[in-house]
Amino acid sequence: MIFISSLLEEIEKISYGDNSLKETSYWKEKLLGYFGDYYLDDLTDFNYSSCFTYLISLGGLKHSLFSKEVDFLLGSRDLYFLEILISSQKPLVTFHFWKYLKKEDGIDRGFLASERAYLKEDSQVYDRILDFIDSNDLMYLDDRALGTRINFKGRSVNLYYRFFNQEGEDSLKLPY
Repeated sequence: MIFISSLLEEIEKISYGDNSLKETSYWKEKLLGYFGDYYLDDLTDFNYSSCFTYLISLGGLKHSLFSKEVDFLLGSRDLYFLEILISSQKPLVTFHFWKYLKKEDGIDRGFLASERAYLKEDSQVYDRILDFIDSNDLMYLDDRALGTRINFKGRSVNLYYRFFNQEGEDSLKLPY
């Protein structure tokens, strides 16, 4: 229980000092400074309620997840991405590596998510995201922390729901 109370105390202490830090364009520009040699999708419009959402294409892929090229490539191989979520309410961040599974008989098989890179060559990406977090004074929340339960608006929710995604019915379930 000490972990939970100290984590919540740390989160309460932090805040954005400048409103420009609450803009998706600000964070996209910062991310491009770290990941400019990768394709970066700004998916914030799909989940604007409580976080900024970015997806970086990995493994030499230079296309959006939603492109025809990616759909075509999934017919022959797995594809890799890095999802980055930055809370619009507090300077909090979480990230996951995604492995989109190769289609079988033309049918999508979904994706796996991990806090660690799937490919050896993406260890540099892991180091870059940690540098990005440190350089921008963001607090990283891993899956264990994201699952921490708190009281929010009179109901039990987890930190993921509270700071990153208030959509959906289950406020205690992590999407990964």
